[in-house]
Amino acid sequence: MDNNPKPQQPNPRKRKGAPAKKGKAVPAEEKPKKKKQKTGPKDDHTTWDGPSNNHKSNKDGYGCIWRHHIEDGGWDKNPCNYPLNGFYASADEGGNRYALYSGDFRSKAETLGYVKEGEYITDAALQNVKAAGERVVAEGVRKSEGFRIEKYVNLARTAFYWLKREDGWKINVCPVPEPGSPPKNPLKPPLKKDQPNFLPRQDEKRGGHGAWYPYDHNYHHLIPIGAVEEWIVGKAGGETARSEQVIKIVLMSRWNIHKRLNMMLLPQQEIVAEVVGLPAHCPWGIPSHKEYQDSLSKKLKAIRSKIDEATKDGKEHPEPGEVQLEFDEISETLFEKAKRMTAGRKLGAVKW
Repeated sequence: MDNNPKPQQPNPRKRKGAPAKKGKAVPAEEKPKKKKQKTGPKDDHTTWDGPSNNHKSNKDGYGCIWRHHIEDGGWDKNPCNYPLNGFYASADEGGNRYALYSGDFRSKAETLGYVKEGEYITDAALQNVKAAGERVVAEGVRKSEGFRIEKYVNLARTAFYWLKREDGWKINVCPVPEPGSPPKNPLKPPLKKDQPNFLPRQDEKRGGHGAWYPYDHNYHHLIPIGAVEEWIVGKAGGETARSEQVIKIVLMSRWNIHKRLNMMLLPQQEIVAEVVGLPAHCPWGIPSHKEYQDSLSKKLKAIRSKIDEATKDGKEHPEPGEVQLEFDEISETLFEKAKRMTAGRKLGAVKW
């Protein structure tokens, strides 16, 4: 089987054209201004504006536990822009995540037999994808109805095509397209040379190649929004009763669920995740990571119980800021747990 675009290159590892350029410097995460917490109606960010489906204010550094639209103005500075926050957390060369996305993935793929001289993806790699697709159907992860394995084979072809360059999957490296046509699903419009790998897609002006380049990926909330809704906020009629008071305390703590500390860049496709050395985020079109989310219930219920106890009998919470620290500690632990999960398999339950 010929898996290579035409014309073939004599050595697919040899760079063509100018060296790849690093992306722009990662800006520091904007921190809330230190000022006294307000508890009255002027505290706009602790309330939800239903008609516009957004915060009444999202620029003063108050907390956030909602998924909502980011206005065009100030997109790159909005504290709730979780894909961009995830990119910054991952691309920071001084941080604890950069090494996960800047390794020699080409050599790892060769060791696994997924890449070899003259072929950007081997028959063994394609057979791996097909066999894994059959496995998820057999395990009941996906029903066979409407499941098109060809889609995931093409995603693998596209991802490994960009790995023809040794730094093709490295974060914050600007692409240098090689001669020849990419496989199916090529980028339209062509790659912009000044847009680094993994920069979130926003619009034509701000650019970013998006969630499929250089491989299909997501910016995962380590503490998911659904988990906070269920075990912190509480659902009406559910195990944990909904509490507007708890919402207020969490937001007053200035914890933002979209902050860099709570974001993690994860591949979506299992074969890519195996090469990268991380679990896959909702692979094969799975709509959620229920096992992962459910495994957080005990930790989050403990936070909710402490808030309830602190505000019992109408008392004001003495230290809302402590709530943010508790969430941050869980985020840090979850990052360490997630990166040690089985590489190349879906994100699973956390073992505490």
